[in-house]
Amino acid sequence: CLVVFTKILMFYKWIRLFFSNINELFLLILYFCALEIIPCLLVYKGVMELNNYLVIKF
Repeated sequence: CLVVFTKILMFYKWIRLFFSNINELFLLILYFCALEIIPCLLVYKGVMELNNYLVIKF
């Protein structure tokens, strides 16, 4: 419950930061891609490559 509440407050902070002007939606998308989505995709790709390597070795 505390984690969900913290995430909601962080999202509200980001909305207040990036939506001072409505044209700054691009900055919010860029922020999420750079700090939230891209690292998850890189970890996923790394795990898939490791899985392929281990399957070939065994």
